[in-house]
Amino acid sequence: MSINDRKPTRRRFLRQLLGVLLTLGLVIGLVAPAIIFWTSWHQAHSDSEQSAREIAEVFAHDARYALLVASSQDAQAVVSNIIKLPDVLSAEVVNEEGERLAAGNAPESASARRTFAIDRVVTAESRGAVGPLDDGPSTQVDIGRVRITLSLDRSYVSSVLTASYAAAQIAALIALLSFALLRVSMKMLAPLADLVKVLQGNENDARLPPISAQSPAEVQVI
Repeated sequence: MSINDRKPTRRRFLRQLLGVLLTLGLVIGLVAPAIIFWTSWHQAHSDSEQSAREIAEVFAHDARYALLVASSQDAQAVVSNIIKLPDVLSAEVVNEEGERLAAGNAPESASARRTFAIDRVVTAESRGAVGPLDDGPSTQVDIGRVRITLSLDRSYVSSVLTASYAAAQIAALIALLSFALLRVSMKMLAPLADLVKVLQGNENDARLPPISAQSPAEVQVI
């Protein structure tokens, strides 16, 4: 057995170990970012929905006067203020009969891919008169509704970037751990390969190579 006979064995072992590490790294590198993206996107979507509800509440409150007096000009002023808010794509005010008093679209509404719309009913207090000086019990009546549409594109991009950063960090960590594991494995198994070479040389007086302290306990026993 020549001295070069053990090199292909080491190369085969190195390729096998490298294949296992690459497969494990690929699985982790795909699964972990996917989980991070799903979690981040789910949270961002929930936050956007909550933001839409809050904006709709403010929108309904501001549009109440315009609906009470049936003023398209006042309704359009409210809409113009609402569509200036971040991620708001469109807004509209509709009266009780279903007629649109005002509507507006943000410049980026045409390019939005992921949207979320919400309607909010606008109510006003109504009091029934019991006598000339007394008011009856108050009730809430519907006088119209408002509708807004928000863009989720920014939240989606943020989730993608978060997953991408996580994937890059995981890939760097796996590469570093793989390199360290390969080096340690080769150092631990190299004495065993030298020992096998000597034993297969059929030399009774051959001296055994020194065994490194880093070798496994099984090699130390041999």
